[in-house]
Formats: sequence, C-alpha cells, structure tokens
Amino acid sequence: MIESSIARRYSRALVELAREEDKLEAYGGQLKDFYALCAEVPPLLDTLTNRFFDITARLKIVDRLAEKLNLALPVKNFVKLLIKKGRIGLLAEISAEYQRALHELQNRAVATVVSAKELSDSVVSEIRTILAKKTGLEVVMEKEVKPSVLGGVCVRIGGVVYDGTVRAELNRLTEKMMGG
Repeated sequence: MIESSIARRYSRALVELAREEDKLEAYGGQLKDFYALCAEVPPLLDTLTNRFFDITARLKIVDRLAEKLNLALPVKNFVKLLIKKGRIGLLAEISAEYQRALHELQNRAVATVVSAKELSDSVVSEIRTILAKKTGLEVVMEKEVKPSVLGGVCVRIGGVVYDGTVRAELNRLTEKMMGG
C-alpha cells in the first residue's frame, strides 16, 4: 500500500513536468521503454537497485542507457533520482501509474479483457463500444489469454470487474452448493 502511494507520488511529479513541457506521451513512452529494458534484462535492474554497488557507477549505467534509448534529459534525470532515493525498485509501479495518469488526462480508461482463447477484433471492438457507452470515456483495450478461465470473458476497467467466465460461474455454483 505504501509502495503504491510512493509510486503514485513519483509518477505525478514526472507527469507534471511532462505536462509543463507538453511531452506527456513522449516521457511516458521513454519511461516505459526504460522499464521494458530492465524487465528484459533482470541483472540490469538488480544492479541499479543494489546499494552495494557504487552509486556513481549505477548513474553512469543510466547515462549510457539513456544515450542508447535516446531518453530526454528530464526522463534520464528522473531515473537517476529514483536511484539516488532508493526507489528504482518501484520502476514498474511508477511506469504503470504514469500510464494511468496519462490516460486519465486524455479522458481514457484502460480495460483488460481476459479470455480462454484469443478474441477476434470484432468481439474486442464490441466490448470496447459497450464500455465506452457505460463509462463515457474512450476505452483502450488490453487483451490477456488465460486458458484457466475455461470460457467466457472477464473485463477489468478501473476498479470494476465484470466476470463472465466459466471458472467464475463454477466457483459461484460451488459456493451455493457448499452453503456459502
């Protein structure tokens, strides 16, 4: 809980800076790219988070990566600040919070649709249309395939979950049968 509020605070700071410079999309994309690189190369994030490594060396790594990723100076400095403050381990959460804030500023909502098999574009489009009408927002769709849901779909948008999966229905039936 505390980590999520810290991630939100740091992401808000970068969002405000990006808004002032009219670079909301650019900075968000660059932060996402930096995190994606760290996720692809786990020893990199381990090195950046390890306080036993010299901080100057860790900051030099960021300088080199920033050059290769063509990061804007404010994004590079933001990542360095995260290292100096011991918050680089929250990079995934900070990047996600930044994207949420960006979508909110753009009057968008992100919906995740989970299904047992890949859904056709027409089905995803229909779900998007329904959610847009329901929320009054532009809806950005993310798809996940999880065979464990067995069938049907589960849609998460904001803090709301619409679970129409076979697995959820089986769980509900089991609870009724068990008296719960």
